[in-house]
Amino acid sequence: MKEKIGNAKWLIKAVGRRNETVQRVGTLICHKQSDFLLGKSAELHPLNSLELAKELKLSTSTISRILRYKYIQTPKGIVAMKSLLANSVSRTKKVTPFQLMEEIQSVVMTETKKLSDQKISELLNQRGFNLARRTISKYRQKISIPNSRNR
Repeated sequence: MKEKIGNAKWLIKAVGRRNETVQRVGTLICHKQSDFLLGKSAELHPLNSLELAKELKLSTSTISRILRYKYIQTPKGIVAMKSLLANSVSRTKKVTPFQLMEEIQSVVMTETKKLSDQKISELLNQRGFNLARRTISKYRQKISIPNSRNR
């Protein structure tokens, strides 16, 4: 009987620690993405699970497990916690995929002659983005901009 009580107490403590960790992760995500959640910004700030893990002094696998299948009530409604993270597509500059697609679109709209993906990547790299041609191609296709031959 004492063993069963001990196991039950351990389980209650473990669930309490887990809930506390989920709360800490959710609070940090909301703090980092407050502009987006309050409607001050239309896009998420670049944020990944590694940054969360470092700031909370947890392992990335713990953060990954916490984010999986968890939802959070926000001013924008109930959303998956994982959807509030946005990886940066550049190694040197914090740029979300949405921001990169806007940059590509602006380059294409202002081009005087049709630029290839390689030329677009070179132009953006001069601005400090450090992106490969493949990345430009991927996000150009996502925003339904045809290649240079078909524009």
